[in-house]
Amino acid sequence: PSVRFRGPGLASPLVRAVVRDIRAREETPFLHLTMENERAHRVYSALGFETRTLLDVIALQAPG
Repeated sequence: PSVRFRGPGLASPLVRAVVRDIRAREETPFLHLTMENERAHRVYSALGFETRTLLDVIALQAPG
Protein backbone atom coordinates (compact mmCIF):
# COMPACT_ATOMS: atom_id res chain seq x y z
CA PRO A 1 0.00 0.00 0.00
CA SER A 2 1.04 3.52 -0.64
CA VAL A 3 2.49 5.36 2.35
CA ARG A 4 0.47 8.45 1.39
CA PHE A 5 -2.72 6.73 2.60
CA ARG A 6 -1.40 5.98 6.07
CA GLY A 7 -2.49 8.07 8.99
CA PRO A 8 -5.68 9.88 7.88
CA GLY A 9 -7.86 7.64 10.08
CA LEU A 10 -9.58 5.68 7.32
CA ALA A 11 -8.89 2.13 8.56
CA SER A 12 -11.00 2.19 11.72
CA PRO A 13 -14.27 3.47 10.21
CA LEU A 14 -13.85 1.19 7.19
CA VAL A 15 -13.23 -1.92 9.32
CA ARG A 16 -16.14 -1.01 11.63
CA ALA A 17 -18.48 -0.74 8.61
CA VAL A 18 -17.34 -4.09 7.22
CA VAL A 19 -17.71 -5.76 10.64
CA ARG A 20 -21.21 -4.29 11.00
CA ASP A 21 -22.21 -5.74 7.62
CA ILE A 22 -20.74 -9.14 8.47
CA ARG A 23 -22.56 -9.26 11.81
CA ALA A 24 -25.81 -8.16 10.13
CA ARG A 25 -25.56 -11.41 8.13
CA GLU A 26 -25.09 -13.23 11.46
CA GLU A 27 -21.57 -14.21 10.49
CA THR A 28 -18.33 -13.87 12.46
CA PRO A 29 -15.78 -11.35 11.27
CA PHE A 30 -12.16 -12.48 11.18
CA LEU A 31 -8.98 -11.51 9.44
CA HIS A 32 -5.46 -12.67 8.77
CA LEU A 33 -2.38 -10.51 8.95
CA THR A 34 1.33 -10.96 9.33
CA MET A 35 2.76 -10.13 12.72
CA GLU A 36 5.37 -8.03 10.92
CA ASN A 37 2.57 -5.61 10.05
CA GLU A 38 2.65 -3.96 13.47
CA ARG A 39 0.58 -0.94 12.43
CA ALA A 40 -2.31 -3.11 11.22
CA HIS A 41 -2.04 -5.28 14.32
CA ARG A 42 -2.45 -2.18 16.54
CA VAL A 43 -5.46 -0.96 14.55
CA TYR A 44 -7.21 -4.33 14.63
CA SER A 45 -6.45 -4.83 18.33
CA ALA A 46 -7.90 -1.40 19.11
CA LEU A 47 -11.05 -2.46 17.24
CA GLY A 48 -11.46 -5.51 19.45
CA PHE A 49 -9.91 -8.22 17.29
CA GLU A 50 -7.89 -10.77 19.25
CA THR A 51 -5.14 -13.15 18.19
CA ARG A 52 -6.66 -16.62 18.24
CA THR A 53 -3.86 -18.58 16.66
CA LEU A 54 -0.51 -18.10 14.99
CA LEU A 55 0.18 -19.84 11.70
CA ASP A 56 3.40 -20.56 9.87
CA VAL A 57 2.88 -19.38 6.30
CA ILE A 58 5.13 -20.03 3.34
CA ALA A 59 4.66 -17.78 0.32
CA LEU A 60 5.49 -19.21 -3.07
CA GLN A 61 5.82 -17.41 -6.36
CA ALA A 62 5.53 -19.07 -9.73
CA PRO A 63 8.63 -18.65 -11.90
CA GLY A 64 8.54 -16.24 -14.78
